Amino acid sequence: MYCFFCKTTPYRNPFFQITTKMLALDNGEKVVVKTNTYDVGKANISRIASIIEKVKKVFGDSYASCEYKDGSLFYEYLENAISFDDLLKNTVDSGDWAKVELLLQKWKSIIVGNANLVSFDNSAQFKQYFGTSGTVLEGESATDLSNLDCSAENILLNKDQNSYKVVDTEWVFDFTIPVEFIQYYTIRLFCKKHYDKAMLGKMLSLAGIKAVNCEKYDKMVAHFYDYISLDDKGIDYRTLGSHFLKAVYNDNCKETEYQYVFPVDVIPDNTRVAVYGAGDVGRDYVGYLKNSDNYKLSAWIDRNYERLSTPAQEIISPQQINEKEIDFVLLAVCNRAVAGEMKKTLLDLGVPQDKIYWDEKSLM
Repeated sequence: MYCFFCKTTPYRNPFFQITTKMLALDNGEKVVVKTNTYDVGKANISRIASIIEKVKKVFGDSYASCEYKDGSLFYEYLENAISFDDLLKNTVDSGDWAKVELLLQKWKSIIVGNANLVSFDNSAQFKQYFGTSGTVLEGESATDLSNLDCSAENILLNKDQNSYKVVDTEWVFDFTIPVEFIQYYTIRLFCKKHYDKAMLGKMLSLAGIKAVNCEKYDKMVAHFYDYISLDDKGIDYRTLGSHFLKAVYNDNCKETEYQYVFPVDVIPDNTRVAVYGAGDVGRDYVGYLKNSDNYKLSAWIDRNYERLSTPAQEIISPQQINEKEIDFVLLAVCNRAVAGEMKKTLLDLGVPQDKIYWDEKSLM
């Protein structure tokens, strides 16, 4: 037996509305139970239940056993284990980067599972959850049964660290998802919990994540969060305290791990600022600028401007930047390599180097 959490964890979004808790049965056995908090969660419990047998077939005993009964999911309760999250954090903190790289490789193998690799086909289901940014990933290595929930916290190792079990299947999807995107998503969760954006860039590099894809992955994550956070009445449950909050500017930037800090110590007051990038970082910067009396948002720039621009908020192409009056351009990405590519684009368009700003230290 291994260790698992024993607290109630409600997901406050309309897509899941599932409560997770530990129960002791009459025979003394402990189980982890997932049940719907409200009726809206029933369909999602059923969805998870429908793929239990496929999970067993693909992943075998490496996943905690699960049973569907009376509308609830019953998982085995695991105790006396080491979480992969703790192991990886301790290794990162020790500075043993060779071992960190090996652990990231192990994590990838756990995500992939057994005989589960296929070519990514960018299905209609994938677009529904993750948007259209995956179009250019067609044909890349993907998982047939895809566990987006294979986070470091959901992988438990036995005391000797020679075997493991994955303890959650809430975000297992029965359609192809690129392996690299699942890696990106889970590493991103790990770094948001423990570290700053500089560490995220380092770990993505160690994992071999292609920098050219990071902007696409950010958009896919944003679309996923939108999808699970909006109900059919347009209510945004992120405003009600969901665990899956997107970054929003707050005067106390340390209140949320998803916060990107506007570089007020670098950008002078009363200046015209353009934001280049419409992912998580860009939304934070733009949100700050719109609520600031000290700066003017002169332009929001993104290569995918045609798809992202709305009547309420215009987003322009990089090639239009010289049409705007701009004092500074903030590169709104967390990955150093991507920031370098964006900077080169601006320099090629004639933007002076001293007008372009990016600093990973300003990303919390």
